[in-house]
Amino acid sequence: MAQKKEVFHLNRDIEHSIGFSQAVRAGNLLFVSGTVSVNETFEAIETDNIAGQYRVIYDKLKKTLEAYGLAFGDVVKENIFTEDLPAFFDSGNAIRMEYYDGLDYYPAATAVESSRIAFEGNLVEIELVAVFPH
Repeated sequence: MAQKKEVFHLNRDIEHSIGFSQAVRAGNLLFVSGTVSVNETFEAIETDNIAGQYRVIYDKLKKTLEAYGLAFGDVVKENIFTEDLPAFFDSGNAIRMEYYDGLDYYPAATAVESSRIAFEGNLVEIELVAVFPH
């Protein structure tokens, strides 16, 4: 018997037209799709400001986690894809750390430089895996 899955959308119509869900819960795990800095019509925002993109993305990730009653303390894995890895270490990581502030651990994480993020104008894409408390 297939396991029941729950999905969450930030913008269902656009996500369906592209073929993904913002988040999928399977058992006690929440898988959050790569999240980029876009507005409601999926146009890139903060295109000239990588720090601004990090803030937009982490706010969207926070909203996604909160939709399931979770927080950054429930994140166990984080993958960060960026077109500018030095900018991640210069400003992006400091913004990231604000969202994990007060925790006694950080999730397992990977940061990778990529030549192109999925949508033009985006410089960063971040995906998460979170675990539901028992």
